[in-house]
Amino acid sequence: MSGINSECFAKNLKRLIKKNNIKNIDLADYLGLSKSAVSNYLSAVSIPKVEILSKIAEFFDVTMESLVKEKYEELSSLSFNENDKAISKIPLFHKILSSADVIYRNENYMGLLTSSLHIDEELDCYGTLTYDDFMCGYGIPKRSLVVFSSSTEVTNGEIGAVFIKSERKIVIRSILSDNKKITLNSDNGSEVFEKTKGNCDAVILGKVVFATFYPNK
Repeated sequence: MSGINSECFAKNLKRLIKKNNIKNIDLADYLGLSKSAVSNYLSAVSIPKVEILSKIAEFFDVTMESLVKEKYEELSSLSFNENDKAISKIPLFHKILSSADVIYRNENYMGLLTSSLHIDEELDCYGTLTYDDFMCGYGIPKRSLVVFSSSTEVTNGEIGAVFIKSERKIVIRSILSDNKKITLNSDNGSEVFEKTKGNCDAVILGKVVFATFYPNK
C-alpha cells in the first residue's frame, strides 16, 4: 500500500486510540514496537510498513483502508436530526465485542448514538449496525442502524438482537426459542443453536424496537 499520507494516518490513529481509551504503550506492546515508534506514527514523523499497518487494523478491528483514507467515517458519529423532541443517547456497540457480558462492559461501546426518536425511558436500549444482508426480507438490509431493548423479552417470531459468543458479534434475526434450542431465522435460512446444560452459543439480548437504513457514503 503506497502513497500513504502520514498526516492522515496520524489523525486516524489518534482518533482510534482516543475512542478506544487505550494507552500508546498498549498498542506498542501489541505491535512488538517501542513506545517511541508509536509516538512517531502519531506525530506523522513516520508511517508503518504494510505488515505493521495490518496489525494495527487488527488491533482496532478496522480495515487497513480506514486507517489511511482521507476521510475516516466513524460509526459513532451516526445521528438523527435533532429537533424539539427529547433527545435520547443510546450506547452503540462495536462490530466485534470483547466479551459475552456485552451489556455491562463499556469497552464494547463505540460511542453514544444521539437520537431524536422517542425511546421509552423505562427501556434499557442499545444500538448496533447490521453487517449482513440476511434480513432484507424483514425490511432490515445491511448497514441498517438497529436499536434493541435488553429489558424487553422477545416472543417467538419477533425480531431480536442475538450475541453469538463464538464469533463475538451481534446479529439481528427473527427468533424462535424453547427449552432445548434457539432458532435464528433470516433470508439465508435457519440456524439452530442447542442449549446444553443451560449454556448456548447464542444469547438473546433483547427485542428490536427500531431499525432504519443507513446508506453507504
